[in-house]
Amino acid sequence: MDGKEVLYMLAEHEKVIGDFYRALSRCFPDRRQFWERIADEEYVHRDAVLSLLEPLENGAIRFTGRFNKTAITTSLNFVKARTAAAEAGTIQQAEAFATAASIEASLLERMGFDAFAGDADELQRVKDKLLRETRLHHTMIVTEKDRANMK
Repeated sequence: MDGKEVLYMLAEHEKVIGDFYRALSRCFPDRRQFWERIADEEYVHRDAVLSLLEPLENGAIRFTGRFNKTAITTSLNFVKARTAAAEAGTIQQAEAFATAASIEASLLERMGFDAFAGDADELQRVKDKLLRETRLHHTMIVTEKDRANMK
């Protein structure tokens, strides 16, 4: 894989997570606004990842080769399966919260941006934004789960 393919894969991952949250917003109308907000933010994350294409193409950042395609592919498949369950109405709200918290925790552990290096301000800005907002998403999901009295 080259750097461009990795960026597209990371962007797809953000989109698929957004799609999962969007499906949860339809599945659980009592939490619609909550899930829609997080879904919208995941789509912004996708765009932020794609904003790194230009610095990659002009050499301001470079692909280091440190990227675990298998881990991202596994996560993509898992999130797509959970999205299908939400769309089919076969996911319970407690499971939805647990899955969402797990997804965000996994992102914190393996953001995927070790695959890129360089001095471009855009790279650090995107890394910082995604790390900050992923932490926030995890906290929001856990807080909302507690608010819903789900253990």
